[in-house]
Amino acid sequence: MPATALERRPLQHADWMLVTVIGLGSLLILGLCHSVWYGDATTYVRDIRDGHLIEPGHLLWRPLGYLVAGTVGALGSSSDVLWVLQWLSLISSALAVAAMSLFLLTAGCNRLITGAIAALLLVSNGFWTYSFSGCSYSLSLFFLIIALVFAVAKRDAPVSLGSAVMAGGFAGAAAAAWAIQCLAIPAVFLVMVLTPGWDRAARRIQLRNSIAMMTGGVLTFVAPLLGAWSLQASHAFESGGHRSAGLNLWLASSNHGIPAHLGVSQLGRVLIGWPQSMLSMLDLGQQLRLWGLHERGFPWSPWMLTPVIVYAGVISVGCVLLKRFRTHSSFERGLVIASLVAICTNLLFALTWQGTDLERYFPSLPFQLLLVALAARTRMPARSGLAIALTAIALCGVASVNWGGAFAAAFSSDSYRQVWLRELRKATGGKDLVILLGQRKSDISDPHDPDLPKIDNVSNEIVMRGAGWEAAELNNIHETMLHGGRVFLGDSLFGTDGSARDGWSFKEYPSPSPLEIRRVFLPFKSDTIAFTAAGERVWLGAPR
Repeated sequence: MPATALERRPLQHADWMLVTVIGLGSLLILGLCHSVWYGDATTYVRDIRDGHLIEPGHLLWRPLGYLVAGTVGALGSSSDVLWVLQWLSLISSALAVAAMSLFLLTAGCNRLITGAIAALLLVSNGFWTYSFSGCSYSLSLFFLIIALVFAVAKRDAPVSLGSAVMAGGFAGAAAAAWAIQCLAIPAVFLVMVLTPGWDRAARRIQLRNSIAMMTGGVLTFVAPLLGAWSLQASHAFESGGHRSAGLNLWLASSNHGIPAHLGVSQLGRVLIGWPQSMLSMLDLGQQLRLWGLHERGFPWSPWMLTPVIVYAGVISVGCVLLKRFRTHSSFERGLVIASLVAICTNLLFALTWQGTDLERYFPSLPFQLLLVALAARTRMPARSGLAIALTAIALCGVASVNWGGAFAAAFSSDSYRQVWLRELRKATGGKDLVILLGQRKSDISDPHDPDLPKIDNVSNEIVMRGAGWEAAELNNIHETMLHGGRVFLGDSLFGTDGSARDGWSFKEYPSPSPLEIRRVFLPFKSDTIAFTAAGERVWLGAPR
């Protein structure tokens, strides 16, 4: 039987109990999964301890981390500051899952669907991976979902003036936590103006609410952003005697120096990155890249089924929603249109910049899950033992795949990460520098261990610093040797490691070539092999 028309409804005591249980359960489950992914959290730690708190891409995160770390007396240790950021990230993740359930209940979904979608968010690959990372992604997602709660209108009645201000305020706060959430603000606006249905008599109220939402966003994002820029410019003037770069250049600094670029390879990244944000593919993306560079054969693997499963789900959801779109209420059509706008905007962004980064799909993640919930409403009875069983099996399958791809692959004793960490602990110390090349090297980290060396991944340095990568690396080598540390150079820098190059594509970036990288580091290479890890020899560096 077709589901009854969806509309905003007041929450009952049982609904609030469900939201509370989901939030606390999420905190427990995510807390048990000790993070192995830190993203840019170590950079935030360094900036917080150095007092560099203003950066437009994550306007809120550093000041918040500094305030909390200072309150609990953790500023004296990098590890302690990182733990503060990780716990803030963890709490924000649990709150985001609880907020998603609150949003779905507010939008009229039943408790079975609400619980299932909240669980899907909890174990989705990108969200789970970064839930304990120490980055601001989860906080931004929490604010975005709360903005949606305020933006959802009652049937045939626009939201109140206060709700419109709050929707804009939380949407702005989401962008202040992570600027990329600006991509979702148009969709939040569409939810607010489309869910009550179009009524000529309500045009004046809708205009008022639009201005109110804009005002809320200005107060929580635009005004703080301009204030931060003014403060930054003032400090630059006081210290250097001249004003800093203009606002446009300062805002551009949040792209980390990574240029936007279009091409067939970018389309491939999006086609891989989007499904991988929901369901892990282990390192299939890197293996496909190597195959494209003629460095290995086609990577036949069971992990190739995961994007097929995700896209089959996308097609299924799309067919269900399209079939019933004309019969949906204006409330439901408004949610569908806003969600499609959010997803298309997000995919267009991913098509120009870092298409395979899992967190880049967070701005549309609540809307993706909303569409799944709307499709499930038309197919899944509110109370059905079979529906509950099939839902549980599907969620366990998603959790199992994502645990195996993102966590077990890093936790197991014979994993790439653990092999490297064991060798680093045996052969190196906290004052040393290890220089390597390749995407997989990003997994080699344990920033809470002060006895591990600094690890420079030249792949990342090239992307982040552009032409300045060589000077930065030479300076790091000089500083390390000057302070009594040793330098270690991996075979991957010289193209002589035992395995094929693991994902760095020189064809897509015109500079540097493998020969140029080898030329930079060869003068420092001694004849002594310090240790071997995961098939790669690591050479002891010598003063030039």
